[in-house]
Amino acid sequence: EPLIHYSAIVDNFLFSHAGVTKTWAKQNNLDLNDLNFSINTLPLNSFAFNDKDYSNCGEHKSQGPMWVRPKSLKEDAIDGYTQIVGHTRQLSIKIEEDFAFIDSLENREFLSIEDGVMIVNII
Repeated sequence: EPLIHYSAIVDNFLFSHAGVTKTWAKQNNLDLNDLNFSINTLPLNSFAFNDKDYSNCGEHKSQGPMWVRPKSLKEDAIDGYTQIVGHTRQLSIKIEEDFAFIDSLENREFLSIEDGVMIVNII
């Protein structure tokens, strides 16, 4: 059992700080049949900021689950999962078909998942 969890998968929901792209998964030789274990047993340096694109902000498909931004994530997301991510501030929680961006400036919101349905709740 890994000591540090960089991601969690529950049903078809993939939770991580910023998201998981196909490009990053391929670069790290992840086993897509055991994605959660594959991610959580990678060495720490696998999650470092990748400056190949020189954007200085993580806007590239090769960025890992600590750094990738929503635009790149949406263009290159791992198939078969709804990704629940933070990292990039939104005015309010944003739910899209295969994504929930939950790093919200609205501090009264929270996301719940009930019977496989994502719901934005307000305190």
